[in-house]
Amino acid sequence: MNKVFIMGPANTGSGAIVEYLCSRSDGYDPLKGQEFRLIQERDGLSSLHRSLTTEFHCDDAMYALIAFENLAKRLGKNSRKFRIPPRLGYGFSKRIPSYDKAISQFLKDITLSTIGIFPLQDLLRFSTIDWIRVKCGGFPRSANIIRQKPIPVPPDEFMKHAKKLISSLFFETHEGEKIKKDLMIFDQCGSFFSPISSTQYFGESRKIILVTRDPCDVFASQRRKSNISGSAEDFARYQAGLAAHVVKSEWRDERVLRVAFEDFVLNHDQGRKKICDYLEIDSTIASSYDPRDSIKSIGRYKELLSSDEIATLRSTPQWPKNADRDITVANKT
Repeated sequence: MNKVFIMGPANTGSGAIVEYLCSRSDGYDPLKGQEFRLIQERDGLSSLHRSLTTEFHCDDAMYALIAFENLAKRLGKNSRKFRIPPRLGYGFSKRIPSYDKAISQFLKDITLSTIGIFPLQDLLRFSTIDWIRVKCGGFPRSANIIRQKPIPVPPDEFMKHAKKLISSLFFETHEGEKIKKDLMIFDQCGSFFSPISSTQYFGESRKIILVTRDPCDVFASQRRKSNISGSAEDFARYQAGLAAHVVKSEWRDERVLRVAFEDFVLNHDQGRKKICDYLEIDSTIASSYDPRDSIKSIGRYKELLSSDEIATLRSTPQWPKNADRDITVANKT
């Protein structure tokens, strides 16, 4: 089975490729339309990995484990929309049959021991009463102070258990269910900027599609949805800053393909075939995805941005080149 990861920054149109692949008869979406954000979110698996390896500090590692556990629990629950403010949840506990059990086992596996200790991070959280208790030889009692801190396992052992976690969530059969598909599709399951290292927990055999889009349409879309505040100049600097963080060696990896959203939609036959050739699948298999539904999202910036704003965004440094595996925009709109 091909493990396929589709990644793109916000409002890049990556959902079009996800929809195309998932609605093919040989495509399988294990999360049924939900992004698996347990890896790249703050306090997620990648953050935990860094805290236990390249950025190790005993105090930080303790809290990284605690933060990961809290995030995993939150993402396991459903969203609670009828409260102020709403609480985000992705319902992984229902979408993935083994989720709660696998997370619990993973936390046990990567915890070497526990100890009652209060590092600087705790001292900064002490209430006045907690401080007095500690000064008098007692212990803090505030709910936001965790008494027993987890001590993590060494890096090699962590990676072994991380891969075991992913396998138990997605690749082992559950309740007798067998996956009879050629493609397992993961939406936004890693970092667009470091696509290889952020998906290493899934094993060597994987393929990644990075989706980019005209920055004018990205800016217009985000401003229309009130997801961003600032001028076109601010957004241009923001885009340039993001581009500087791309790990170019990972973008050049043979497991990575770059796709321009506009090309996939406007030159759909060619774009579809390019993706299928890369994934080594039959391009003639039907999909319910209709590129006409996406055409209306291309060029909307013309109605929403001024000529000066367009010129500013057009001068924005684009993402690094990726040699022969790029699908570039053939028709500027």
